[in-house]
Amino acid sequence: MLGLLAADRVSGPAKGVFQFAHHAASRPWGFVLGLFWLRGTSPGSQCVDEAERRGVPYAIIEQRSRFDPGLVWRTYRVAKRRRVTLLQSHSYKGHLLSLLLRPFIRLPWVAFAHGWTDEDRRIRAYNRLDFRLLRYPDAVVAVSQDVRRRLEAAGVPSSRITVIPNAVDLPTTAPRVEGGSWRASLGVSPLRPVVSVIGRLSPEKGQDVFLRACGVARRCGAPFTAVLVGEGPSTTSLRAQVEDAGLSQIVRFAGYHSDVSGVYRESDIIVIPSRSEGLPNVLLEAMALGKPVIATNAGGIPEVIRNGVNGVLVPIADPESMARAMSMLLTSAEQRAILGRNAAATAPAFSPSTRAQRILALYDEVTATTTKCRRARPVQSSS
Repeated sequence: MLGLLAADRVSGPAKGVFQFAHHAASRPWGFVLGLFWLRGTSPGSQCVDEAERRGVPYAIIEQRSRFDPGLVWRTYRVAKRRRVTLLQSHSYKGHLLSLLLRPFIRLPWVAFAHGWTDEDRRIRAYNRLDFRLLRYPDAVVAVSQDVRRRLEAAGVPSSRITVIPNAVDLPTTAPRVEGGSWRASLGVSPLRPVVSVIGRLSPEKGQDVFLRACGVARRCGAPFTAVLVGEGPSTTSLRAQVEDAGLSQIVRFAGYHSDVSGVYRESDIIVIPSRSEGLPNVLLEAMALGKPVIATNAGGIPEVIRNGVNGVLVPIADPESMARAMSMLLTSAEQRAILGRNAAATAPAFSPSTRAQRILALYDEVTATTTKCRRARPVQSSS
């Protein structure tokens, strides 16, 4: 199979692709990762590095301009050279190429729907294109029931949608607190509670709501430091918000981390303040490491968190409710421990091996159905 992935960094969808490639390695299906390179940009990327580190076969597909019709031909050549028998696509770019390739190589096509954001007009236009393209694959993998409902509302046939949640690799050892090395880099005392938000700094991720919640929680009296981990288009506005609200003493911007294991280990609470989500990897990773999570009820999050049992759910864009949840956990180490234990007990349900098995079973089904349809011939009537 050829997995088409338009990404440089190993973010959510890319993590799932590499995880699948690893857990499917011993199965009959072979995997090749198709990565796009725009001429004039740096040829290296985190995805290339990760593919080489993991030993995942990959092909660099050159894109000579932003709108390059030749990209179809070059992808076709990769598919033929690697003897691909199935296309796997992620995001509108991979979906569009898969659709355009169909007249030339009539391969089974499985598309993945990870969720959508709507931070600006350009992204909303891409979303509309994505929804239209997702009407055409032989099968669509949705990461949550919420994503499934959105696909159905956009006209994707329900019979072609399969819900397969994201998965998380369980830690092989208990999380270690290593002398506050990550905290020390931020100038935070090992004794001070840390509340972290991990993700791209972008409007749909809701960091602005989190900062408003921090202002409310600070007035409640419990000491803490808030950390935003990530980069993105909202960096400047979020920094300005911190200055305007007088939060500079308690808020840290940690920047982008390719490895966030230290962030999880040394954070006391993980907050997911998103306005929209599919099924965030941050949620599953934090729960696997036994961290208490406060999250909005966006997307597939309520399909994983049972409020007050293995995490805390709050309404979207409600800083007061978020602040109350933060204050409650900041003042109760016992409650943090209970939620953390229950979160860790939830994580095994999201096994990467089980996810890989379900995806491969879908590939077998789609391939068998497609082959059967191609072999079928209309009965010729005699005159």
